Amino acid sequence: MNPVNADRHEGFEGIEYMPLRIYENQTRLWYEAGDGFYDTAEGAVWERIAEMLETCKEKMMPVTPVSDLQLLRPFHDGEAALAEGRRITPEEYEKGGRVCLIPQTFAQKNDLQVGDTLPLQFYFADYKYPLCQVAFVTGGMDMEAIDADGNILNPFWEGGYEIVGIYSYSVTLTNDPHAFAENQIFVPERSVSKDFKDHVTARGPMQVYNTSFRIKNGSIGRFMEEFSKLPESSLLEIEFDDGGYETFASKMKNTRIVAAALFFAGLALLLATIAFLMYFMILKQRRRTAVEQALGMTKRQCVISLLGGILVLTAVCSAAGAAAGMQMSQAVREAAESKDEGFSTAYTKGMPDSRGEEEASPDDAGGVKNEDGVENEAISENPSVDQRILVCLTALCETGVVSLLSLFFISRNLCAAPILVLSEKE
Repeated sequence: MNPVNADRHEGFEGIEYMPLRIYENQTRLWYEAGDGFYDTAEGAVWERIAEMLETCKEKMMPVTPVSDLQLLRPFHDGEAALAEGRRITPEEYEKGGRVCLIPQTFAQKNDLQVGDTLPLQFYFADYKYPLCQVAFVTGGMDMEAIDADGNILNPFWEGGYEIVGIYSYSVTLTNDPHAFAENQIFVPERSVSKDFKDHVTARGPMQVYNTSFRIKNGSIGRFMEEFSKLPESSLLEIEFDDGGYETFASKMKNTRIVAAALFFAGLALLLATIAFLMYFMILKQRRRTAVEQALGMTKRQCVISLLGGILVLTAVCSAAGAAAGMQMSQAVREAAESKDEGFSTAYTKGMPDSRGEEEASPDDAGGVKNEDGVENEAISENPSVDQRILVCLTALCETGVVSLLSLFFISRNLCAAPILVLSEKE
C-alpha cells in the first residue's frame, strides 16, 4: 500500500499527527505523536515504517520479472530500445537464467558494463500500483517494505545477475501507467524461484499496465469469438496492438484473391492463344506442307518453314507482354509504397524489427542481425532485378511450350502422304 505522508493538524499548531497504514482489524487513520508515543507498540511500528520509507526512497529500485520484453508497451512502441549488448534470449526466459537488462543512465552512474555481475535483493512484490504512482522520477520507491504486523521485510531472494544488455529510455514525470521508472531493471521471470507470498505488499485486479499476452497474428477474430463465450468476458476489456497487421492482412487477402483471379484469367487467355496458333498456323497449313513436299522440300525444311514463323511471332509477343506486365507491376508497387499506411514487422519471422533498429548497409551481404543477435535474411535492395529475371524466364518457358506443341503437330502433318492431303477437299 502507499503510505500517507505525515502531516500537521491544521487546527492545532505544534501537534503532529502520524498517518497509520491500515492493517487488518484496524480502522484508525492516524495517531497523535505525543510524549512517549514512540515508546509504545504503535510508535515502534511507525519508527520501522519511517526507516523503511527512507531506505526505499534512497536505496531501492524497481526490478521487473518478465517473460518477454516486447510485451512491455515502451519496448513494443519503440520508446525503449537496446543501446548495448543483447536482449534476453528465449532459452534464458525458459530456464530462468541469471541475466538482466539495466537502463543506460544507471549503468553510466555506476560504471557498469555489459558482462558485469549485478547483485540484486528482492524485498517485496507489488501487483496493484503502476510505477508512475510509487516510483520517484529521480529514483527510489515511495513504498514501505514491512509486513502486516509492522515488521521489516527481509529479502526473500538474492543473487548475482549478469548484465547482458543496456537499454535507453527517457524517464519523465507522467501519469502513463505503462511508463518505466528510473533505474528499472528487467530479469527473466523464472529466475526468481523462491516463494514470496508473504512479501506481497499490494494486490489488485488485472490492468493494462500489469497484464499482457501474445496471440498469433491474424487470430484476433477467432480469439474474441472464443473469449466471448466465457461468462467472465463481460468483466474484461481487451486491447489489441498488432502494429497494423490485421488491417494489412485483410487488404493482402483481398489483393491475393484479385491476383489469383487475374492469374487464372491470364492463363486461360494464354492457352486460348496457343490453341489459336496451333490451329491456324499448323493444322490449317496441311495443304501448304504437302505442296512444299511435292515441290521437293525435305521434311526438315518444312519444319523450319512452319516453326520459324511461329517462334518469331511468339518471341515478339512474349517480349511485348513481359515489358507491359513489368511496367504495370512497377506502377502498382509504386502506388502501394506511396500510401501512408504501413505495418510493423516486429513479429514477422525473418524480417528485421522496424522499431529502434538501424538500417542495414547494402554492403552487408551476410544479412542483418536483430536486437536478439539472430541473423535475418538480407532483403534485396532492388527487387525489380529479380522480377526482370522471373519475367524473362516466364517468356522463355512460354516460347519453349509453344515450340514443343508446334513440333508435335507439324510431325503429325508430315506423317500424311502429300498426294492424299492434296486430294482432300477443303
